[in-house]
Amino acid sequence: MCIRDSNLSVFIKQGRNILMEFKNEEYGDKRIHIYLYKDVKSKSAVADMISRYPNNLAVCNASLVLSVKHLLLAANRAIYNHAFYAMKTEKLSTEIIYHLAPQNAITAALENFGSMNANHMIFVWIATDEGKRAEEMEKVEGVPLELEKLSTISNTSSILQIFEVTDKEKAMVNGDLDAVYDRIALKNI
Repeated sequence: MCIRDSNLSVFIKQGRNILMEFKNEEYGDKRIHIYLYKDVKSKSAVADMISRYPNNLAVCNASLVLSVKHLLLAANRAIYNHAFYAMKTEKLSTEIIYHLAPQNAITAALENFGSMNANHMIFVWIATDEGKRAEEMEKVEGVPLELEKLSTISNTSSILQIFEVTDKEKAMVNGDLDAVYDRIALKNI
């Protein structure tokens, strides 16, 4: 899939993982690779990866991500803010996690949507060497899943509670999804 406007092109390729490429003349190109794992047991290895790649790796709590669109929307907001020097956090990786959450409090977003207490994780790699990325992902002890399976491990009731989705919004067609997406898209506006 390719999305284009006058300043930005976004290419999305799906498979076991998702590759998303942002191409823009003003702020350069960004490539994002997204992986989903469940039942991750190697949390110390994941923490080590995060500390070694603080600008290139965001690890998210997969049970609090409603859909792939939720994740792509957060990544897009983070890359846009990075490009125009409007980030709320110090690193692009934490900016992605920040934009997964409805709160404006960075600490609350990182606590809820970060991977510290998660068993199911989403790994978002930003502009990394393919060999290094593959080598690091081999260290993850867990079950790799296709991103289409995200809905099977998402905790929808917790997500709707965190995003404070009302019964009226839930009653609408795709209301719960739209309410979450709207809150992310309109955050800080």
